[in-house]
Amino acid sequence: MVVVGNAVSRGNPEVEAVLDRRLRYCSLPELVRDTFLRERRPIVVAGTHGKTTTSFMTAWALNEAGTSGRVGGGPFVIEGDEYDSAFCDKTAKFLKYVPDIVVINGIEFDHADIYRDLDELRLAFERLVRLVPRRGLLLLSADDEECGPCAQAGRPPCPVETFGFAAGADWRGGEGGTGGVRPPLT
Repeated sequence: MVVVGNAVSRGNPEVEAVLDRRLRYCSLPELVRDTFLRERRPIVVAGTHGKTTTSFMTAWALNEAGTSGRVGGGPFVIEGDEYDSAFCDKTAKFLKYVPDIVVINGIEFDHADIYRDLDELRLAFERLVRLVPRRGLLLLSADDEECGPCAQAGRPPCPVETFGFAAGADWRGGEGGTGGVRPPLT
């Protein structure tokens, strides 16, 4: 199996050799899904900004709570990138990650080399929202004006909760611990 990243395209000698020889190949997100995520409870952290920081903080919190996301047990936290998967698959990487929980920090136009406009980028996030199973959870930034309409358009079948500093957020940040406490993920 040849794993093809999104940094190579048609014309690349290795890609052309794979195609000429009819070798089995897949994108890196497909490999991650099939190798690490299918038997786990993926927590996909998405949004055009803040994915890496939020992914780290989530993995750290799960580890501290004794619900380790390390290989072999517990939830698997993964950064859900909206960038494309490979030369042969121009869909967002996060669409491969079979999420149980999706966190969306915010949505703004990015990756002009992949998406024509904000509407096309919104569609990728709407598709992600549709992948969350009924028993899953969708967590949206209450501070980003794009997140709510994205969830409504995606019509998630799962519970939806919000986080942020906005007065109506389900999980509110603030000085003095004004946020709520939720049970640990199992």
